[in-house]
Amino acid sequence: MNRLNQSGRFFQSYGIQPRDRNCLSDNIIWSVYEDRNGDLWIGTDTGGLNRYQPGRDRFTFFEHDSTNPNSLQSNSVLAIKEDKKGNLWIGTFDGGLSVLDPKRQQFKHYQHDENDPSRLASNSITTIYVDSFDDIWIGTNVGVVNKFDPDKKFVKYHLVDSSAGRATQKYNEIWTILEDRSDRFWIGTEKEGLFLLNRDDGAVINYRHHQHIPNSLSNNCVLSLAEDRNGTLWIGTHGGGLNKFDDEKQIFTSYTTDHGLPNNVIYGILEEDASTEDDNIILWLSTNKGLSKFDTQSLSFTNYQSTDGFPSSEFNAGAYFKSTGGEMFFGSIEGLVRFNPKNIPIDSYAPPVVFTDFKIFNKSIPVGQDEQGRIILSKSISETDHVKLSHRENSFGIEFAMLNFAGVGTNRYQYKMKGLDDKWINVGAANYVNYNRLRPGKYEFKVKAVNHHNVWSDQETTLKITINPPYWQTLWYKILFYGAIAMVLGLIFYVIVKIYRNRNKQLKEWNQRLTEQIEERKKAEEKLATSLEEKSVLLKEIHHRVKNNLQTIISLLYLQSKRVNDKQAIESFQESTRRIYSMALVHEKLYHTENLSQINFGDYIKTMVKKLLEASEVNTRVDVEFDLQKITLGIDNAIPLGLIVNELITNALKHAYPNREKGSLVVGFRRRLDHNLELVIKDDGIGLPQDFRFQNSDSLGFRLVNILTDQLEGRVSVDSTSGTTVTISFSKSPADDS
Repeated sequence: MNRLNQSGRFFQSYGIQPRDRNCLSDNIIWSVYEDRNGDLWIGTDTGGLNRYQPGRDRFTFFEHDSTNPNSLQSNSVLAIKEDKKGNLWIGTFDGGLSVLDPKRQQFKHYQHDENDPSRLASNSITTIYVDSFDDIWIGTNVGVVNKFDPDKKFVKYHLVDSSAGRATQKYNEIWTILEDRSDRFWIGTEKEGLFLLNRDDGAVINYRHHQHIPNSLSNNCVLSLAEDRNGTLWIGTHGGGLNKFDDEKQIFTSYTTDHGLPNNVIYGILEEDASTEDDNIILWLSTNKGLSKFDTQSLSFTNYQSTDGFPSSEFNAGAYFKSTGGEMFFGSIEGLVRFNPKNIPIDSYAPPVVFTDFKIFNKSIPVGQDEQGRIILSKSISETDHVKLSHRENSFGIEFAMLNFAGVGTNRYQYKMKGLDDKWINVGAANYVNYNRLRPGKYEFKVKAVNHHNVWSDQETTLKITINPPYWQTLWYKILFYGAIAMVLGLIFYVIVKIYRNRNKQLKEWNQRLTEQIEERKKAEEKLATSLEEKSVLLKEIHHRVKNNLQTIISLLYLQSKRVNDKQAIESFQESTRRIYSMALVHEKLYHTENLSQINFGDYIKTMVKKLLEASEVNTRVDVEFDLQKITLGIDNAIPLGLIVNELITNALKHAYPNREKGSLVVGFRRRLDHNLELVIKDDGIGLPQDFRFQNSDSLGFRLVNILTDQLEGRVSVDSTSGTTVTISFSKSPADDS
């Protein structure tokens, strides 16, 4: 045995000792276990199984002997557990499972057989666990868990996620098995993360790392499991640090080197025994860079390396154990470490932090060196408290170090640049900070450190940094610059004011002239309005007198017709009377309009037709249907078109319905798509004779229609297919409105 217990050191180590056979047979430790008698059993990489009896300070070796079938089947021992009978179950690499009876010093072997499914799933046994029912569980390197049956058979549990339907990969080592206080069975694997096994039906739930889910397992390689006295499950991973499982929320919280771990590979997890119920839960972790003591309440890590008294900082998976007395054992690549965590002191020394280098554009600045006509560092950076830089030297780096050589590599730093950073920035073990293109101004760089036992330096180390602005950003330059701008602006303002005053004076003159012109125009408009009003009154009076004169003529014709006995002459008087009435009606309508120049001709037609119906002496009752759009016409078109309406309506009433009691008449006046106007008068009477030619008719009425249509520059068409339809179409004159 090699027991290292130097002064001030509290770790014991066991390893190979030259020229001494009473020591470990191999320094690489894969498993460790203390049996009920207090003997220590150690599984090595190539040296077989070692038994250490502390009371006798003696090692005993159990190795493979090819000539002895009752010997250990492999010298690589990966797992050791003791059952309730005191037998030791030993898992080996490629040698299957062996059970040692310590009293008889004999082994019984169980091995894999491809042709027998009741045998072991593999000859490489990575972990062994004895549950609360004294059942023996064996983890293999092929992703299969075996449970030993009293009939000396092995029940296989294949890790297939019942929800995802995905089987584990082949050669997926099962590194750790744990039964929690709720009798749940947890299994950690090499490649597929963490499994929760239902021992009754073999169903599993798989917890894996998901890149896009922040609270998932941090890594799919699970090397160790532990449940603390509060029932919290802790998971050690290979590369993902330590994980804490929240059973209620089903989420994981990870702790890594960013939080103070020396390394993100967690081989083993052991809980320190509490002195009182109120003690914080303390976990000891074995890693690839030493041991770490984790306070789960303050979330602080205290790290120990080989310089603290154990042979190597690199430990192994599966090689961790806590005795009933609270002692802890961790196996490394250079032997076994044993200690009582209660006896491990804290290095309370808080060493200071000093600046070790100052670089500009990644180039170190020597003391006293002239840089562009000036010296940046007149003394060492560790003695300098203020550095002044030009605006071109705004990219620089600062190197610093903690004056603590115990636990080198585990010291951690935080820094803050006052004037730039609001919070302290954790950089872990990195001791260099670089800044690029800082703006001119005054800054204070502050740095502090924590040693490997989580003790922070007492004071912050500060370096003042001033970056001088370029000349165009200095106060004197700004005064001159803005003063010049103010003078130029004042001059511009003076010129603008002068121009404005001159312009204002000119505008006043123009405004006076414009006012005078407006006054003259108002007077002219008033004269014009008076003249227009007088003309309007005169025109209205003309329409009124013309209408009255025409009414007088109608009255004279009526009186004259009373003295004539000839029927034809009387009829001529009546026709003339109707024609004159059609013209008089136009002037009457014009008299009642506002503009005195246009009338609503649709309204005119209605009045005219009703008047003709009232004066008609025929015995036939004629129903009239109007299809009239609101179209206004000037007097030039209204009078001839009114005469045409009179002739066509009179002709229809006289000749269309002989010997009939009832007839119908359609009168339409509308605007066509080509914007021409169209007058349509249609009756359902007997029609015109077949040889009748409208243009060559001897009838005075039809001749008047032709003459008046020509006057309108229009066109007349006649259709006698069913009754008689006369259509007059013509274009509007500029005097007509819509």
